[in-house]
This record gives sequence, structure tokens and C-alpha cells, in this order.
Amino acid sequence: MRLNPHRFLLFLIILIGLVLYANSWAGSFVWDDEFLVVRNSYIRDWQGVFAIFTTELRQFEVTITSNFYRPLQALSYRLDYCFGRLNPFGYHFSNTLLHISVALLLYRLISLSSKNRIIALLTSLFFLVHPAHTEAVSYISGRAEPLVAFFLLLSLFLFIKHSYFPDRAGYYFGSLFSFVLALLSKEIAVVFPLALIAYGLCFLKPRPPSLKGSSIRHPYLWFILLSAGYLLLRLSLINFAGRLILTSKESLSVRAAGFFKAFLYYLGILVFPHNLHLERQMALPASFFEAEVLFSLILLAGFFALIVYALRRKQALLSFGLLWFFIFLFPVANLIPLDVAIAEHWLYLPSMGICLAFSAAISGLYNQRFFAPFKKALIYVLVLILAAYSALTVRQNRRWRNPLTLYSWVLKHNPGSFIVHNNLGIVYLRQGSINEAITQFKQALELKPDYLNAHNNLGNAYAYQGLFDLAIAEYEQALRLNPGLFVVRNNLNRVHEMAAEAGVRK
Repeated sequence: MRLNPHRFLLFLIILIGLVLYANSWAGSFVWDDEFLVVRNSYIRDWQGVFAIFTTELRQFEVTITSNFYRPLQALSYRLDYCFGRLNPFGYHFSNTLLHISVALLLYRLISLSSKNRIIALLTSLFFLVHPAHTEAVSYISGRAEPLVAFFLLLSLFLFIKHSYFPDRAGYYFGSLFSFVLALLSKEIAVVFPLALIAYGLCFLKPRPPSLKGSSIRHPYLWFILLSAGYLLLRLSLINFAGRLILTSKESLSVRAAGFFKAFLYYLGILVFPHNLHLERQMALPASFFEAEVLFSLILLAGFFALIVYALRRKQALLSFGLLWFFIFLFPVANLIPLDVAIAEHWLYLPSMGICLAFSAAISGLYNQRFFAPFKKALIYVLVLILAAYSALTVRQNRRWRNPLTLYSWVLKHNPGSFIVHNNLGIVYLRQGSINEAITQFKQALELKPDYLNAHNNLGNAYAYQGLFDLAIAEYEQALRLNPGLFVVRNNLNRVHEMAAEAGVRK
């Protein structure tokens, strides 16, 4: 029986994905997993499904107010809970399957668009093995990234199928439905209509074939209307914090300069993915005249010149890859105020564009006559890069194995993270290492004196040691920061009772 090369390549992608992330399956719950999964009572029975669709994602993190509406992420945890309760293996395995599914869809989408299996395979493999994606795959709470990517790629795939078969409206409505699921997975999906327009610009000039003889007259319009409707809902009915995005103390010019600096940082992570960790810090530049900003401006000018060149030369894959990268990088690169300046998991969607552009450029170079003597060397280099990225991914997975390993690794690279000091203190507190926990909570408060969580946790640590006066002082400080926190008030009442009982015993 003759082996189908297409199926073999799909099998190869699946096999590589499973091998690469197998060592992540033994990992435990870390960081936000605690309240997205472990404390999340909504995922424990089907009666909580309605609440999943009517509350924000971080509902069970009671000491902060957030505004994440990602019901499909929570619903996916409900499915995991059905099969394995609170065994972290199932949640990690689901993340791996999602990541592999995204890589398979990426392969199919590029194959459909270009009829070039080599470019499709290279793009899929570079995306699959890139170590920067461990934050979205090895971290259970990072699931929103592969989830939204899966539905966006599926939407684009069905949109392309409809452009080939304009009389089959099912493809188009399936694309719209997949887009809705993407919006329910993560907020960044709202910019997807721009990606569709970019695809039309690169592949469907002068206009989408779906306009010819189809009952659907304006294929982009419905996606734009869905995005606009979603934004209106998030600003009104589905707004849990009174705002959709954060307010910023920085001026627009400073944030614009920050965009260019972030572009340079993100590009560096994609090309040289070393020392990867959570809680990356990037100071916003004071002006456009900083060296990193100026260098980024030159680099960006080169990128846009390359896009124009690719469009004129009808290099559709190259131009679309670069446009995809910028479309999905723009919302997370500081122009829009966010809670942090830079994060590795935000590269999950944009990186697809760079992987595609790189693969298309390499393929074009490989087919040039003058490059014939170097073809074998190029293949060896590509294999070496894939092998190096794969090794880094396997090593990075180990750092997500448990909270102690993860937080110690992050503090090695970012000792100024008050959040990580607080989280490490919680680990020590649960292990019964009270003095070590107190040290971490105090360090967190030195870095951020108004950090409510650390005051509450330090109060808990003092209560364990019977230092009730110190515990009461920390709880009261936390309540001064936010008087409405019932958890802290309950802790305070409990310690008052413990102190009273201790007084009676004396």
C-alpha cells in the first residue's frame, strides 16, 4: 500500500508535538491555575455552566478585580474535570492536544492557500516546536492562547473554502460561527476581520471570489459587525470592572515609543528564545530617541518595505505572514494600556505570521538558481534550528513542573517581581515553612507596599505562628486598601477569636 505523503506529514506533526510536550503532563497546578481550576466551583458540575457564561474568568480570585470574559476557556476546564476531576495530567494533556491541533490547522490552511506542502510543513513545525509557546501550552491557565488560535484558524480555513466554493454558504456561516467561538475564547479575536482583509489583499485580488454569484454580498462586513457588537457588549452588559481596558498614566507618545521597543523585544524572543520566563519586565522608553526605539524604527521600516515589495511581486505567503504578525501584535504592544508591558504568551498568535514569512522566504531562496550549491547546507541549518528549539522547549517544560521550580526560576531572572515573591511565599506557607514564607511576603511588600495580597498572606503567616497582633495589623492594612474584601474581613474576625481564646487560656 502506497503511503499518502499528506497523511504522513500530518502524523509527523502529531508525533513531534506529543514527544515535545510529554514531559509537561506530570506538571502540577501553578500560579493562576489555583483559582481558574482548583477553586473554580463552576467547573465541578453542569449547573455551573450558566455562571461560566455570565461571570468573568477570574471570578474566584477574590482579592483583585479583573475583566476577562473567556467562557470557552472555563468550559474547557469543565470538560477536563468530567474526565479527571482535579488531576492536573488531563488539563496538561488537553493543552498539548490543542497546541497540536493548531499546528495541524496551520498546515492545512497554508496547504490550501499555496498548494505548497514544504512551506506548510516548515511553518507548522517552527510554530509547533518554538519554546516561547511553553507559556501558553505547559501552563494550564495559558489555554486561552491555543483555544482562540484554533477557532481563528478554523474560521479562516472555512472562509477560504467558501471563496473556492461560493455557492456553499455553509462554509461561510461555519466561518462566522468559529469566529464567535474565538471571541468567547479570548478578547484579541476582535481584530480578526483585519486578518481576513489582509488575506483578501494578498490572495484574493482584486476582490474575494465569494462576491461573484454568491448570496453573501459583503463577506467581510459580517465579521466587522460581529467585532463591533462584541465590543459594545463588553463595554455594557459584559463589563465586570467598569472598563474594558486599563487606564494609563503614560502619554500616548510614550506608549507609542513603547510599541517600537516591544516590537524589538518580541522579535528577539522569536529569534533567540533563551531565558524564557513569566513576569518579563520592559521599562517604557522616555522618548523616541532611545537607541532601542531608533533601531526598532529602522527595523520596522524595513519590514513594511518588505511587505510592499512582497505585495507588488505577488509573494502572497510572505506578505500575508508579515501582515498577520503585525495585526495580532498591535493590540499587545503597549499602544493599548494593559496590565504588563510584555508577555511571552502574547506571541502565540503573532508568531504564526513570522513562521510563515520565514518559511516562504526560505523556500523562495532555496528555489533560486544561484543558491543551488548551498541547498544541502540550508537543509542542515533548518534541521539544526528545529532541533535546538525542540530541546529548549523540552527543557522549558521542566520549569513548569511545580510552583517552587517555576517561581525560583522566574526570580532568578526577575528578582523585582512582587507577585512572584508573594506566590513563592504561599508555596512555603503550604509546606509549613512559615519563616521562609514571611520573608517572601515581606520582600513583596518592600517592592510594592500597597500589595493587598501580600498583606493578607503575611497576616495568615503571623496567625499560624500565634502572632495575633501582627496578623491583625496586616489584615487591617489590607482592608484599608480595599474595605469590601470579605475574605480578609473573615480572616480578621477569625484571628480576633483566636486571640480571645488564647487570652482566656492564659
